[in-house]
Order: sequence, then structure tokens, then C-alpha cells
Amino acid sequence: MAAKRKLAENPNSELIDFLHELADYEKNVSRMIHKYNAYRKAASSIAKIDHKIQSITDIKGLEGIGKKIAAKIEQYLSTGKIKKLETNRGDETGAAINQMTRVMGIGPTHANKLVHQEKITSIDELRSHPKRDQLLNKTQQLGLKYLEEFEQKIPRDEIKQMETILLREITAMDNLLRAEIVGSYRRGATASSDIDVLVTHPAVAKLPSLLHKIVETLTKQFHFITDTISIGDSKFMGVCQIDTSKLHRRIDIRYIFN
Repeated sequence: MAAKRKLAENPNSELIDFLHELADYEKNVSRMIHKYNAYRKAASSIAKIDHKIQSITDIKGLEGIGKKIAAKIEQYLSTGKIKKLETNRGDETGAAINQMTRVMGIGPTHANKLVHQEKITSIDELRSHPKRDQLLNKTQQLGLKYLEEFEQKIPRDEIKQMETILLREITAMDNLLRAEIVGSYRRGATASSDIDVLVTHPAVAKLPSLLHKIVETLTKQFHFITDTISIGDSKFMGVCQIDTSKLHRRIDIRYIFN
């Protein structure tokens, strides 16, 4: 079973989690992307409702809720369960595939290979597999290493602390540099899945060494960046940790000419 997305602030969080789980099964196991999109769209619409759904009439006319999904929601409202979801959970192969796709960088195709060819059925088995490092690339190895940490949302207060560090250290390198955290944090989210940083310079259209210098400083001097997934002249993808008492987090830094 795929890890649940935590939406504790939403009164319909359990239903939303169920729809996400149905979506994951369609994407990873059935490979029916149109059904995956339909469940995700329905979940997104329900997430906008600020009160507990009591009956099917509460979602009548809601965007993305067709007859089939509405019937599943009605099952949930009546019994607390969704029959198709219970069936999916009984599919051991499907459950194993979904487990594999929890790991950053492992998509449905690779997950199917791990399950069907390597006979790996759980995260624990993947971690202890003798050929693990041959089966996974660098990104996937980091995804496995930090799996449980990456699945935890980043509180807004923690991102604010990161913002203070990043702005201070980046602008110290060049007072014309500007840095800001964008993505869901900029949109006011109370928690985010990762950190997206935008670095701009008003005069330099291309400075190949700049991003490398930023990453090197944040890695070696401040131990803020712990792992590099990839780095180029304009984009860095990696892992950071504000201090050893906090979890490891995914971070992307983009450099653009302003």
C-alpha cells in the first residue's frame, strides 16, 4: 500500500487518502493513467471542501466527480470502506509494486522489474538485497536511504529557518544575488514536500561556476547540503538538513538571469 499523504487539516482527509491510494494503484499497477488522473482530480476537488462530507449530495456537481467515483464515495460514506480499495489491498503483487514506487526515482516500470524479476516484495527486502546498489541508480539509492524522512512534510517554520540561512549565505557571495524560496511555500502552504529555491542575478546572464560555488559553500562550510543528486550550470537537485535534530529534506536550487 502506498504511503498516505497527510492532510490532517482537511476534514475529509481519510477519503482524500483513499482516492490517492486508488490513483496510485491505477498508475503503478494497472498502468491506467486516465484513471489515475480521474482519482487525483476528484481528490483535489474534495480537498477544497472545508466541511466534513456527510452525504453524496454534498459533492453533487463537484468538478471531477463522475458517476463511478461518486459511487465509490457513497460506499465510503455508508461503510467507511471502498470495495475496490479493499480488493487492491489484497493484491500482494500490486502492493509490492506500490511499495517500490514510494522510493524517489523508482517509477512503475522499474518497480515492476524489481517485483517480477528480482522477487522483491517490500522496502526491507530492497534494502537488504545483495544486488541493491546494482539495481538502483544514485537517485534511487538516496531515495531509499531517506525514504521515511522524505515522506514527512516540511513544516513552514522549518522552511523559514532554511530561508534565513540560504538568503544570508547566498547574498554574502555577491550582494547582487537574490534568493527566494518559491513553490508551495511561496503560495502560503503550511507544509511542503520539498524546498524550491530560485537564485537570480540582475547582470549576469550566465555564470557557470556560480551555482557550483553556492552548493560547495552550503555543503562544506555549513553542512546544510548533505547529498547531491545532480548539478549543472543552472539547476541543482539534492538533499539538505538544517541541523542534525531535523530530518533530511529534498531541495532544488535554480539559477536564472533576472
